Amino acid sequence: MDQNKLELFEKYLLMKLAESDQLLFEERLKTDTVFSQEYESFIAVRDSLIHSNNERLKNKIKIVLQEDNLQVVHRKVPKIYYVAASVLLICMFSLYSYWDYSKSDSLYSEYFSPYSETSSVLGSQKSPLDICLNEYNKEAYKKSIECLTKLPVNSDKYFYLGMSYTNLDDTDQAIKALIKVEELASSFLEESNWYLTSLYLKQDDLSHVKKRLNTILNNPNSNYKKTSAKKLLLEI
Repeated sequence: MDQNKLELFEKYLLMKLAESDQLLFEERLKTDTVFSQEYESFIAVRDSLIHSNNERLKNKIKIVLQEDNLQVVHRKVPKIYYVAASVLLICMFSLYSYWDYSKSDSLYSEYFSPYSETSSVLGSQKSPLDICLNEYNKEAYKKSIECLTKLPVNSDKYFYLGMSYTNLDDTDQAIKALIKVEELASSFLEESNWYLTSLYLKQDDLSHVKKRLNTILNNPNSNYKKTSAKKLLLEI
């Protein structure tokens, strides 16, 4: 079982796969016997380790990582033990990531709230954007995406695309859309930065998170999300 497959299993458990990838994963579980057995083995090892003394295990992993001069005992050991040890070590590192992801997930849930659109007027004269925002306000995010993709290029379009993808848990597409908002540099810049911060937190990309939080705190022209940014920076 290689590292890529373990990371795939972990992302599925943490619901970090895009909706399309999740459906493909579940279909493969049904049709690929070997894949399904590997996933069940991963779950079994993960559950065993989690129900053991978690903190003690994490400390052991840190010690292993910090030791630069490991001595190898020169004696004959059956190959199967090397394989078993390798799989167990990979699972341990994967679970160490799992604990970190769990913290990021918890913080994401605490700080993220869906963007509420309140400026759309329910009058008789509606712009094409208003029609898309009506779908967004109804939480019909797939329809809002379909509508927004037909609009001309502007910051509003990409911001609400980002928000729609975010509410559908399609993090990668949400990030792409919100980065486009920053490239256009007209409206929703502060909001995009905050939601990009949240999305990078969801991905456990703390380097990007800290950089964007500092951007919020060092902006002399706005107090948007400064209180939340300061609090979050202390928690990561």
